[in-house]
Amino acid sequence: MKVSNKLLVPIDFNEQSLFALRYACGAAKALKQKIMLLYVHEESGFFSKIFASEIDESHIIDKMKQKLEEIAKTSSREYNVEIETFFVKGKVSSKIVEMSEVLDVDIIMMGISNTSDSNNYPIGANSYRVVRASKVPVLTIRNPKEFRGIKSILLPINLDMDSRYKVNQAIRIAKITGAKVYAISGYWDKNIPDVQWKLKAQLRQVEDFMTGFGITVRTAFIDTNENKGTDLVSMSMRFIEDHPDIDLLMVTQSEGDISDLFIDSETQSFIRFSNIPVMSVRTKSSWIHHID
Repeated sequence: MKVSNKLLVPIDFNEQSLFALRYACGAAKALKQKIMLLYVHEESGFFSKIFASEIDESHIIDKMKQKLEEIAKTSSREYNVEIETFFVKGKVSSKIVEMSEVLDVDIIMMGISNTSDSNNYPIGANSYRVVRASKVPVLTIRNPKEFRGIKSILLPINLDMDSRYKVNQAIRIAKITGAKVYAISGYWDKNIPDVQWKLKAQLRQVEDFMTGFGITVRTAFIDTNENKGTDLVSMSMRFIEDHPDIDLLMVTQSEGDISDLFIDSETQSFIRFSNIPVMSVRTKSSWIHHID
């Protein structure tokens, strides 16, 4: 498996993107990775409106480039990490995805706001589009958080075939960080014992597979009720509350004709409600076909 050891961090100078940069700097230092700091300039963007009095577009661009370099230099010095800057023009979400391929990065790390753009984009329009289209994992950060290492990873498991992709990715991260993995599942209809049996069997398979790579795995099959939640998302959020050592939640974004246009509601909910960083792994991504 080819690994570039590069992180792409889109920045628009708002608070959330600066939080994401600080988290990425901590992660890059710990994991010995390089940060590719990207600013996408849209003519109709926020800063273009601020500097609308500037007649010459080149003045706006110069200001943005200067600000980008200043932030990169300050962050590089503070965290002792290598940061390379990129200034491009175009539509934000499409350019982020395009540059992730051009720069051959491992992960995109981006901050998301606590308020939605609309009912159509409960995690923010640009974040939604990047998670939907990116071929590499996208790590979203909703709350201000410094990187303190990854002690534990949470893998919510269901019966779809996509789980194996996030399992592979979790193994890679756990091998690098020494994290243990919680693999959890649950069922909501006791009248369908076959589903319960299949879910428990899948948990055992996940545990056996990851243990074979030397990963410490803890499994939990949760009998859902009013206190534990009524779906995999709410159950996972409660599990995170009960296990403060969990630093990363891993979910999958399916690849296919439908998901090229939409993020499934479960993935959106994980990203929207999680208080810890969420890594969305695109299924069938060439980046996770094999494990070292």
